[in-house]
Amino acid sequence: MLVAPHQFATPLYYAAFEGQLVGRGLGFLVAGAGLLGLVALGPERFGITMLVHAWAAAMLVVLALGFGGPGIWTGTSNYLVLGLATALATLLARSQAGRTWLRGDLLSVTIGISAAITGVASGRLNRALQ
Repeated sequence: MLVAPHQFATPLYYAAFEGQLVGRGLGFLVAGAGLLGLVALGPERFGITMLVHAWAAAMLVVLALGFGGPGIWTGTSNYLVLGLATALATLLARSQAGRTWLRGDLLSVTIGISAAITGVASGRLNRALQ
């Protein structure tokens, strides 16, 4: 393991895709490099921007679905919301290109929604266990 091998000792999540670590790692590497390339190079073509965001969003949704299998719902909700926000980021940035009065931080909104979903789910789980 290259990064944090002690975290792969959790049998709940990582045992489900033990043979897929290289493929998933390469997928996330390509997604991260693509997003960094967009920031550094700023391609003018909307299709390339949309493709890179779609790939990164798909990788986050795959990660969320992986957390859903063993029932780790906080990981599922957080990564699913982050994946959907990554997919929407391209469309929102394009629609707000000429509107400077429409400012907002999509990451802050995404984290807020994620935290709210996690809080509601934790509250319901707490009530169900009592």
